Amino acid sequence: MELSEKLKQLRADKKVTQEKLAELLHVSRTTISSWETGRSYPDLQMIVEISDYFEVPLDFLLREDEKMIKKLTFDTRNKRRLKSFILALVVLVIVVAGGIISIWNNQISVMNPRNVKIIKVEKVAINSRIVDGKEIGKDYKYYVFVKMNDPLHTFDMVVDGGNIYKNNDVYVDFQVKNSINIFSNLRNNKNLKKLVIHSFVGQNIVNGRKENYNIHKNIFLGGPESNKRLILDAESNK
Repeated sequence: MELSEKLKQLRADKKVTQEKLAELLHVSRTTISSWETGRSYPDLQMIVEISDYFEVPLDFLLREDEKMIKKLTFDTRNKRRLKSFILALVVLVIVVAGGIISIWNNQISVMNPRNVKIIKVEKVAINSRIVDGKEIGKDYKYYVFVKMNDPLHTFDMVVDGGNIYKNNDVYVDFQVKNSINIFSNLRNNKNLKKLVIHSFVGQNIVNGRKENYNIHKNIFLGGPESNKRLILDAESNK
């Protein structure tokens, strides 16, 4: 006797309708009907519930139904394959994500001036001098004290700015380090950091560049493409 016939007989012996059995097993009435006609089979978990409800052993339900045994075996193998595939996919995603994070973390980026709050600026005069027989005029260098609000970056060991001179403007970029240690970054970036904007250097005039002074210039924090934060304007930078 196949499972479909046994299920129909058990239900009849217990005087339970298809609707009532469907309600007890949390399935639809058409599902019960499909099981009893042999058009489909319950899964192993559902067979256990049927066994418990009718108080019959699993062996009784499964015995003599070769189609049912083959289906359960096939379903079990497919579930194992699916689990193995999902596990392999998860491992692959973790490895790839870990590699990407590892490559990104600790790399050097350019500081975004929007994420920086300037606390104070100290201007230091550099008097005129002679270098390699060339006269270098008076200039200024600056110490810019800042705090940064950027959870994915922190200041690198290098805190000297790279000056870019363009017409009457000076743009200064600083380096920051990529970091996924968000809470540590937010804590450390609250500390005051001293950034250095260097004055005109002797090598510039030796190389024939005469206008690369900070004095009388507008000084921006960030590169020419951002110029969002002005540290000093030309009028105050005399």
